[in-house]
Amino acid sequence: MAHFSDGGSSKGKDYCIFFNSQWARLPQDLSKAARLQTYDLTTSVLCSPSDVPEGGFPNSIPMVMRGNCTFYEKVRLAQINGAKGLLIVSKDRLVTHHNTINGSMNIHRNIDLTCLK
Repeated sequence: MAHFSDGGSSKGKDYCIFFNSQWARLPQDLSKAARLQTYDLTTSVLCSPSDVPEGGFPNSIPMVMRGNCTFYEKVRLAQINGAKGLLIVSKDRLVTHHNTINGSMNIHRNIDLTCLK
C-alpha cells in the first residue's frame, strides 16, 4: 500500500502497489514510512537520459509510465539521477514481474532502488 497526501496532511488516499519483496522491504506501519515527494513524470516513459528533467530527481520518487523499455532501464535511469524510488504507472492489468533474465540475477546487482509498479 502506498499512501499519498497533499502537503503532508493527515488525509490522503491509499493505493495498492505491486512490488517484489525479495528486492525491497517496505514498512508495515505508515508511521514508520519515509515521507518523500513524488515527481509527476507520467508524460514520460523514462527510457533515455533525455527523459530526465534538468537537476534529476533529488530525494524524490518519480512516477513514469510503463512501456518502451525494460523496468531495469527505468530504475537505473532514476537511480543515477538521484531518485529514492520509482513508481511505474500502468493502465494495463498487472502481471507478475520475474526477477531473472535468462535465469540469472546478475544484471540486477547494481540496482538498489525500490521500484513499485
